[in-house]
Amino acid sequence: MRGFTFSSTSRRAMAAGVAVLATMSAACSDTVTEPKRGVNVPTATSPMAIQPIFFKTATLNVIDVGGNLLPESAVVKFWTSPTDSIVFADNAQQDLDPTVGKVKVMLVSSASYKACSWGWTINYMAEKNPLTYPTCSNGVINGSTVDFGSVHMRRKPRIAFYTQTKNGSVLTGASVKMTPPNGFVQYTVADGGASPLDYDKTVNGAIQFKSSAGAGVHSWCEVVAPVGYAFTSPGCGTLDAKFEGEYAIVLKHKAL
Repeated sequence: MRGFTFSSTSRRAMAAGVAVLATMSAACSDTVTEPKRGVNVPTATSPMAIQPIFFKTATLNVIDVGGNLLPESAVVKFWTSPTDSIVFADNAQQDLDPTVGKVKVMLVSSASYKACSWGWTINYMAEKNPLTYPTCSNGVINGSTVDFGSVHMRRKPRIAFYTQTKNGSVLTGASVKMTPPNGFVQYTVADGGASPLDYDKTVNGAIQFKSSAGAGVHSWCEVVAPVGYAFTSPGCGTLDAKFEGEYAIVLKHKAL
């Protein structure tokens, strides 16, 4: 039988084929090899540091001109910067002191603080541009607390009109128109009226105003006379009302 012989050329071709198979075997191997980085991948930076927010406990008293705590829940406004503020009523959710007239609130730490009484209650109001009884206060910082001391509210002027006969008997059913000062709009209140409100809420010959306009000259006119009676004479007038003042005007009527 004739044997097989390999030429040198054939032997070189076989060696090359073995090398190719070896390479393919390595590429298909299950052995995990670590890939080599072809480019420099930037390392992720650390997260931004969270800046803590600090608070201070602030206290404020709202008082009347006698130095007494206000018996009604006033609206107050706090500033922690010229543009950052918070407004709420005494004993609202933000208030940590249940005593009416005392306010305690947590405020963000700041270099300065300011607080003011604000707006109106049923009987009191914050005076605009006060000369004697300040409505605003700058906070005094002491460690983790801010003390605002006290701010004031003034009692509204009270003006009552009593409608009567010439001999002083009570007459009901009249209405009075009021023109208040300080840019407030004109309005009319009927005896026992609900809106605008006659503050004694009773048809009894007494029409009671609590002026939210504050101090100043109030002009008035009787615009509805009691049934069966002529308008009083004079039927109009003015009154220079003051804060905390109480005024009574009697309107005498003649039967028709």
